[in-house]
Amino acid sequence: MSAGGLDSLKQVSHGEGFLGEIATEAGRRLLKNGPVEVEAPLKLAEGRRQEQEAEPALAKEGLASAVRKAEEMARIFDRSLRFEYVEEAGMYQVNVIDTIRDEVIRKIPPDELIRFIAAVNQMLGALFDAEL
Repeated sequence: MSAGGLDSLKQVSHGEGFLGEIATEAGRRLLKNGPVEVEAPLKLAEGRRQEQEAEPALAKEGLASAVRKAEEMARIFDRSLRFEYVEEAGMYQVNVIDTIRDEVIRKIPPDELIRFIAAVNQMLGALFDAEL
């Protein structure tokens, strides 16, 4: 790097705030590592985009795995889990069932919370004239 370029880098790097910090760090890296390949950040961004596209599939697999593990753990205690989607509230509710007596012993979240969320969604829908 030329002396003039280094002086201008020093001037920018003494700026205040976030941009000054970025310029300082960029200058340090440039002095330490030399010129940076311009296409490297583009390759990195493309790799991140591909990872983000793959995330929904991984999230579904992770969710399915977590549900299986929770069901296995529940079986140890003579319980089973039933997942229900409550459309009015827009969320899932888990029913914990005692397998010996075949009755629901707990709901997560409780029915009261589901009704509250459904009522809030209904009020918001009426307020904004849109369905949530």
